[in-house]
This record gives sequence, structure tokens and C-alpha cells, in this order.
Amino acid sequence: MNKSSVILFGLISGMFAASNAMAVEVQYGAMKGKTEKITHTFDIPCNNSVMGDPVPGVKKMCVVDGKEVAVEGGTYKLAFTATVPVTYGANVMTKKDLPPGKHACSNGVFGDPLVGTVKACYINGKEVAKENQEFVIPGAAAAPAAPVVEYGKGVTKNLPAGKQNCSNAVFGDPLYGKVKACYVNGKEVAKENGQFTLATASDVSYGLLVAKTLAPGKQSCSNGVFGDPIVGTVKSCYINGKEVAKENQEFVVPGAAAPAAPAAPAAPAAPAAAAAPVWTATSGSAIPPGAVKGGNEANGEALFLCRAKFGPDNGVHPGKTRAAFNACNIGWGGAEQQVRAYEVMTSLPSGAHWQATTGSNIPATAIQGGGEGAGALYICRANYQGGVHMGKTRKEFNACNIGYGGREVPVASYEVLVK
Repeated sequence: MNKSSVILFGLISGMFAASNAMAVEVQYGAMKGKTEKITHTFDIPCNNSVMGDPVPGVKKMCVVDGKEVAVEGGTYKLAFTATVPVTYGANVMTKKDLPPGKHACSNGVFGDPLVGTVKACYINGKEVAKENQEFVIPGAAAAPAAPVVEYGKGVTKNLPAGKQNCSNAVFGDPLYGKVKACYVNGKEVAKENGQFTLATASDVSYGLLVAKTLAPGKQSCSNGVFGDPIVGTVKSCYINGKEVAKENQEFVVPGAAAPAAPAAPAAPAAPAAAAAPVWTATSGSAIPPGAVKGGNEANGEALFLCRAKFGPDNGVHPGKTRAAFNACNIGWGGAEQQVRAYEVMTSLPSGAHWQATTGSNIPATAIQGGGEGAGALYICRANYQGGVHMGKTRKEFNACNIGYGGREVPVASYEVLVK
């Protein structure tokens, strides 16, 4: 094969490789496309400088496909013809490289190059979708994404592409008196009474939620897995907007289970988890290492679980502490009491978590944090004045009693620490 043939072959190979790239350039605007045959002709010198000298001292010639086209020192023409897409129209377009799969032909994806004009999407000069339609870029299908699990309380509604309002007027009010937000695939897109834009029709969740991607298999719908987005409210887990479990129930995340790994040699047994909380004695502002966080002030500053002896019968009362308190703050006798010598919880029992309740409904597995003459006192926490404050409860209180602002405050809707 002569060198001119090799050059031509190289050009064709390069074009073929480009056409098989994973990402495809999509044009968006108001254009008309057609296919044209274009021929380009090259003038090629027939000499040693271009071709090399295969036979020194001998007059040579150039041959293409068995036909003489020039003698040494002359030139010959090599024509290359290709069919290429040509797009014609207003020179106002946007372009974007998109991966294989389904895409929206919309301003939300490409921006708006021609305001007030109906646009379309083009690939290689060919229209593939009108504005606000969908189109598919062929290619290897991506592995299915692990589902996003939402945890909290909310409602879900399928909304069309375009600008939307995040409000009670659109969704109803799943959490009266709480500031809510809108979420798409577990990601917050707007606060209550804000606006957001959807590129395609999508399921939108509205309420107070946290999201987490979990592996296929059995999972727990609990504060222990997700944290607690709404203290004092019974929550649920949702996948694709559908409730799959109530708080503290189990559910299954769909998907192929990973193959089991070969069994490893047995490791030494870990020490058994504590069956009861571990309390560490301290005083003043000295918060011991490993202190268990139970809540927070309205400004986000952490509050740690503590308990202290107080009262004529020297009862033990659960409460809250942080370094600035210089004490364990408890509710007692209608007032917030500060006790300088106290204990801080530094280890939770295995499986301990917070369970929502109200009034005198103390869960059967509530963890005892202290007691006084009338009986056991259990560890609780409640939303109050923008923060989450820990205190004590028993059936007769009909509430979680916390210390706040110098007073003992009963809160009827609260959470209890349970096993």
C-alpha cells in the first residue's frame, strides 16, 4: 500500500473513533439540518521528501490503486469525499456533551439561547426532539444507582417540568407549625415558600427529611441510622416517594446482593456491649471524653446527657450539660437547678435509640437514668425554643420535664431513650 493510501486510511479511522465516543455533543436551539456530500482535493508531491527513497539512484513514480498518477518530481491530486451533517439557521445555539441515556430537551438542561422561540435538540445535524420532549442517547446502560432512602415526615407529588412553588398550597401541610422544604431524589431544592425548577417531570417530596444511600438488603428505619430530623415526631422511611417503613421498623432496599466474601479466620471476640449506660463522675465545666450528645441549643451548640443527686431524698435526676453551664442542669420543684458535682453518660447501651411518644406513654424498653422516692426516672428529650433539651420523665409527669430559663418546663410531646 502506498503512503497516500495510508494517510487516507488514517483520516477515516480517526473519524470512526470520534463517532464512537461515550459522550455525545447535543446542540440546542432553532436550526434546520440536512446531510451534504463534501469532496476535498489534496495536491500531493511525488518525491523523496514526502515518500522517502525506496530505490536510491533510480527514477521513480507514484502509483495509487495500481494506477500511475505522477513521475518523480511531479504532483498528483488525491480526492477525499465524505457525507457530513450541515446545520443551517440562526447562529445562536448551546452545546452540551451528554452521556448515554434519557435526557430532556429543555432550557433547564441547556439554558435558553433563543428566548421566545420554540427550540429543538440536534445530534450530528439531525433533530432528535422538540423543546420539552425527551430523547435517548444510545450507549452502554449504566449500572442502576443505589436507591436514596428519605427519613422523616412528608408527602410526595409528581410535578411537571418547569418552575414550581414549594408551599402548602401545592402539597398540603404534612407538618403543621414546622418550616418545611422540597426534595428531589433526597436533595433539598427549595425551602418552604421558595421556588425551584424541574428539567423533567419528577417526584417531589415536601416536609422535613434527611436522605441516605443504603446498600441493598435489610435496613432499619430509625434515628440510629439516619439521625433525627424532627425530634418528638413519629417518622417514616420512603423510597421513590413511597413509604416503606414506620420509625423503628425494618425494610428491604432492593438490588442484587453482593457475593459473599470468603470466610476470614475468626477474629478474637470483641468485648460485649454494655447492657446499661456508663456514667462518669465529674464536676463544674469538665466534660469527660466520650460524652454522649443528646441534644443541642437553638444555635446548634451540643448538649450532653448528665444526671445529678438533688432534693431531700437525694434522688438522681437526668438532665443536660455543656462546659458553659459549669454544672448539670436539671428540672426540680418547678425550677431549673444547677448541680456542680454530677455524672456524664460516656457510653450508650447496645442498640439504644430515641423513641417518640407523648404524655404518660412511657415505652416498655425505656432506659432508666435515675430515680427518687416515687420511683424510677427515665431519660427523655424534647423540642423547646428552637433547641433539643434533655430531662426526665415518668408516667405521673405526663410529659418530659426539662430545665430551661430558670424554670422546670413540662413538654407533652417528646422522645425517650430506649433499648
